[in-house]
Amino acid sequence: MGCTKDFDRYQKDCDLLIGRQIIQKIVCEVKRGKEATVLCCKAHPEYCQRYLAVKIFKTGQYRNFKNKAGYLQGKVWDRRLLKRMARVREELWMETEFRVLDKLYRAEVSVPRPYDLCEHLLIMDFIGEEALAAPLLKDLSFEKKQARVVLDLLVTDVDRMLYNGVVHGDLSSYNILYHAGKPIIIDFPQAVDPSCHQDAGQLFLRDIVNVCEYFSDQGIGTNAYNLARELWRQYYPPEF
Repeated sequence: MGCTKDFDRYQKDCDLLIGRQIIQKIVCEVKRGKEATVLCCKAHPEYCQRYLAVKIFKTGQYRNFKNKAGYLQGKVWDRRLLKRMARVREELWMETEFRVLDKLYRAEVSVPRPYDLCEHLLIMDFIGEEALAAPLLKDLSFEKKQARVVLDLLVTDVDRMLYNGVVHGDLSSYNILYHAGKPIIIDFPQAVDPSCHQDAGQLFLRDIVNVCEYFSDQGIGTNAYNLARELWRQYYPPEF
């Protein structure tokens, strides 16, 4: 689970969800990152599954922003204003992931179903068997035939995401789970709308390159540039 200090912090966060009859208890820590920690929790009986995932976004007290904001360098700012700016940034970060997950789940993209965003706690489907989390794609190897199936499923999902105005922005084998024979895309706080983000095309191209590099190691050779261009130009003006 981690150190006692971390457990106490998790428990304090999750007491809110226990009080709201969303979860009953923490089962284990699934993943710990710079921006968030994911827990497996026993779901309240009102839910149709035994477990839920709770993503605890780190607040300014615990976050590690190495390049906090280059545009602040050399400027004089009021400390109270900086704190407000940080809070707004965090709220947008969390809200983005919840809204994107909800939108994509409704569009039948393979993502965890989100249930609620309670302060800095995102409640969603737990992807795995019992309390054992599904593996990340990066930790798996496939036979060539199965690798082709998984890649095709991912391309279908990426196509649906584009159609629904979402570019992941950080897609790779590090944030794709594999469960029940299909890939599940996770971690969307950096997602952007390609209709209004000036760098969306390049972010999308990078996503496709990352995915194709993984499948190249699985024996599936794909021209990432051509694939990205073909998908992109179905919905948006040529950018690459």
